[in-house]
Amino acid sequence: MTPISALSYKGINYIHLDNLPHDQRTQIDEWMPAVEFIKIKMAETVIDHCVNYQDYLHWFENFYSDEGDLHTQI
Repeated sequence: MTPISALSYKGINYIHLDNLPHDQRTQIDEWMPAVEFIKIKMAETVIDHCVNYQDYLHWFENFYSDEGDLHTQI
């Protein structure tokens, strides 16, 4: 499996966690502290539950497991 592509807005490369496959969204939610999530304001709209793309890539390359939920692996 390959990582999803970054979205970009005003020079900020990010991903919206709602766009991730369910297993990735669940695992990154469990791994990443909530304070690391960012919000992107576009005109009058605020998109929350986003992360910096570099943080996502780091997680994907070092921690993501496509073997299923982390709890079921133990």
